[in-house]
Amino acid sequence: MKKWIVILSAYVFFISSCSGLPAETPEDFSVIFSWDTGSLPPQYHYSYTITVGPSPQGEFVYRPGYDEQDRTHLWAADFVLTQGELDTLYASLKDLGMMRSRWNTGRRLIGGSNTEMVITAYGKEFRVPSVSELKDQDRSRAEDAMEVVRDSVPQDIWEEMEARQQAYEKSFE
Repeated sequence: MKKWIVILSAYVFFISSCSGLPAETPEDFSVIFSWDTGSLPPQYHYSYTITVGPSPQGEFVYRPGYDEQDRTHLWAADFVLTQGELDTLYASLKDLGMMRSRWNTGRRLIGGSNTEMVITAYGKEFRVPSVSELKDQDRSRAEDAMEVVRDSVPQDIWEEMEARQQAYEKSFE
């Protein structure tokens, strides 16, 4: 019985990751990934959005707190990927099966971090549900995909965001 489950799981992964899209990075390839801490006191709450494409151009936008009208602490940083890095990003997301329309979802978790990912490739838009509502293997693959997108952002941008968040937290003392 276990052998059949393993074979079936491998088959499901294979089918779900075969989106029928070509291996070459399309001209219109882009990714928008947003992450939010979820329900926390205002000084600890923040969100960020990473946008890459449809060229090797990228943008990182950080917003602390809950007030979306307050642009005082909003911070954006541009970055550029090499064509090889962009190709690797596309191939990784494709291989992880992110470019599809069916997901194994359940009831959304309340209060936890929230994510959103939208991938565009070959004229199609693929929406990845929040990890808070994905189940099992889909959640694991989506988390891996998010890590791939995060890794496309240069380390100095992450360090600057962390420093800004620490300063924001101290402003509440």
